[in-house]
Amino acid sequence: MSLYRVSIGGYFKTVTSILGEPRRYFCEGRDDTSINTTLGFLIVSAVVYTIGFSTVNLSSGLLKNVMISFINAVGMVIISSIFSYLTMAMIFGRHISFRRLFGIFARASGTTMLVSWIPSFIFLTEPWKWWLIWVGLTSGASLRWYQATVIVLMSIFWVIIFFYSLLAII
Repeated sequence: MSLYRVSIGGYFKTVTSILGEPRRYFCEGRDDTSINTTLGFLIVSAVVYTIGFSTVNLSSGLLKNVMISFINAVGMVIISSIFSYLTMAMIFGRHISFRRLFGIFARASGTTMLVSWIPSFIFLTEPWKWWLIWVGLTSGASLRWYQATVIVLMSIFWVIIFFYSLLAII
């Protein structure tokens, strides 16, 4: 399945599998698919997020809001995946493929994006996203619970530091 042939049925089957039985979904390794399929899932979720976010946040700069929210939705997954991969390699010397790790992040984040655009839901969706990532790391990547915990906590830390540093530039 390539990026331009992502089926709606396949997309919703993935979402319902993750919502219903996340451990089973990640354990079966369905997140270890082609990068195109992973990006397709992420982009569809990012489009839904962008539409919802832009509808709720109507302002004079609609096109700017659309572009920023879409880039943020996709970019955060990529940045978080990179920080997690580097953390895993530096601390544990454990190397699962970046493709597999990115698949876990894209599926977990993409699933929560479907409702994270709703105001005040960030307090629910952000912990839920990181929990799904943790489940993916323990069930799908066979990391021990403490390794997954360290990777998730360090990734959150590095993302906060990254954006705090950007504030100084902006």
